[in-house]
Amino acid sequence: MRYKGLNILITTPHFPYPLVGGERIKLYNLIRHLSSNNKIYLVSMDRGFEINEQYIEHIKSLNVDVYSFNINKIQSLIRGSFLSLFRNPLEVEYFSHDGFSNCVNHIITTQNIDLVINLFVRTAEYVKKLPVKKILLAEDCRSYYQQRTSKVTRNIFEKVRRKIDSIKLAKYESQIVNHFDVTTLVTENDINCMKSLNPNSKFRLLTQGVDTDYFRPPESYILRDHILFLGKLDVLANQLMVNKIVQDIFPKIEKNLPNAKLIIAGANPTKEIINCKTKNIDIISNPSDIVRIYQSAVIFLHPHAGGSGIQNKVLEAMSCECAVITSQSGSNGIDIVNNVNGFIANNDEDFVSLCINLLNNETHRNIVGQNARKYVVNTKSWDKVFSDLDNIIEEL
Repeated sequence: MRYKGLNILITTPHFPYPLVGGERIKLYNLIRHLSSNNKIYLVSMDRGFEINEQYIEHIKSLNVDVYSFNINKIQSLIRGSFLSLFRNPLEVEYFSHDGFSNCVNHIITTQNIDLVINLFVRTAEYVKKLPVKKILLAEDCRSYYQQRTSKVTRNIFEKVRRKIDSIKLAKYESQIVNHFDVTTLVTENDINCMKSLNPNSKFRLLTQGVDTDYFRPPESYILRDHILFLGKLDVLANQLMVNKIVQDIFPKIEKNLPNAKLIIAGANPTKEIINCKTKNIDIISNPSDIVRIYQSAVIFLHPHAGGSGIQNKVLEAMSCECAVITSQSGSNGIDIVNNVNGFIANNDEDFVSLCINLLNNETHRNIVGQNARKYVVNTKSWDKVFSDLDNIIEEL
């Protein structure tokens, strides 16, 4: 860390612990880096899920003053839906919280804050007018994400809601970035999308990192024999991928390879996903050791249909030497060279044929997996991300 002795206020809608989900993993590591030589004040919500006292104490141990706020999911949805008719998008109004606002203002007036870092546009309203240097970790272009997911979801209500929110988000994102000195995003594609909304704001790339010592190939022999999809299973984008795999891709693989096995693993699976379990499909709910799951898979199957952000689970799978098959959008921010360190499929038939070929060719899939790990180690380490963040702070 090049800077010492700064007082930094970090605001976020997602408490950065436990390390479930790419946004928590990234924020946690950035806090760990910044708190080594600076004083951190963290003000956080967490989407109506309880913030365990042990989680709070863990973050405090990093030299961080923690202020956490829970929100009532039902009340927030009702209030946010109503306010979004007249004010900001639902994704922003959902996180309206008087206690959060008062806490931010109290810290600003009582502490000599040098820098504000805000995660996501969802809590940008609380800090946009503060008279200090500010960084918005926008991560992805939310209007583009909602636009793409509105097209692929089969739920009519979700399709309409996301379409409306994408329109409101485009207007909101074009304006909110004017209140920040720098806005960071995780891919060049997201930067270009944001520039199309506001070409005059300052945008910088701050990608996702991977703990390659933790996400590693097995040290000793382990039977790697199945196809894997792993992700947070209460997230719409992941649910859409599971549906695509179970309904359109895996049955065709089974037809050619009757002994093929598929594992779907992740946090908070829906009842619909749990019911996908069959003789050849296993569902692992809330796994305690996701590294072991990556290590036992030969293929990470990822038929992504979204359009924004970087896919942390793809990087983790690559770091564990899985042969990754994803879509063009699933490779955003990741330099996948087809047939070298991974595979990009253009349609269902590509996903099927690539899976069958790799399941029948152990040597080739091992080479691709090894190349995938080399790529992640060389380009996605946390030290590289920390250096990029230091450069952004230096600009300010």
